[in-house]
Amino acid sequence: AKVLEDSRRQYIALPHVREVSDELGRTLHRKFSCAGLVLETYRYAEIDLVNTDDEAFPRVSKDDLRGCYPVDQSQVMSGAGLDPSQTEWPVLLPAYLFHSLDRPDEEIRAEPYLPQKGDWFFPRVTV
Repeated sequence: AKVLEDSRRQYIALPHVREVSDELGRTLHRKFSCAGLVLETYRYAEIDLVNTDDEAFPRVSKDDLRGCYPVDQSQVMSGAGLDPSQTEWPVLLPAYLFHSLDRPDEEIRAEPYLPQKGDWFFPRVTV
């Protein structure tokens, strides 16, 4: 139970990365989502895989997140940065990284990928 509690304290879903500071404002550590850790590692290498700043960044519904997060447990959701009173969130999903990397090298380095609604799976699933 202690390991689970500690891992939840270190994990964040929204935003994909968050600095944790002490009372003097010094950074103690960062919390990441799984996709956030990968994205920020690439950014450190000056490769921006996914545009997370755009207003067009897709919102993911509770049903679509159910496979990734325990969305029916409001305490867990709140701890991960997901407001349980909302029904959609701009969460960085792992599939977005795969879609970004499934482009020509020149394009990957030239511009970050902007996920589209429905990109939650890789490869894309059409209905």
